[in-house]
Amino acid sequence: TEKMIEDHSDVVKRFLQATKKGWEYALDHVEDTADLIIAKYSPHLDRDYQLASLRRIADLVSPDGQLPLHPMEPAKWKASQEKFLKIGILKAPADLDVLLDFHAEQ
Repeated sequence: TEKMIEDHSDVVKRFLQATKKGWEYALDHVEDTADLIIAKYSPHLDRDYQLASLRRIADLVSPDGQLPLHPMEPAKWKASQEKFLKIGILKAPADLDVLLDFHAEQ
């Protein structure tokens, strides 16, 4: 929330940095990540399915396979929103200027 950012900006910044580092590790070590998820959270999961899921997620998080992850770009979000509106996934546009407020990362 805005209050969390205002009152604890250092915590928010460290959380964002740790999250980015975690995603980068997960995308760079898919098999280790699948094994960790299975061992720690869901031992009943199928490893092949988990690997496929992680690889698909990697395509969404980092479509060009870049590591480290690049920051989100407003132009890409706007283009995606236009496509989603056109094909009916979104019924109304979002306020991207509010949605894409990255001041907490600074």
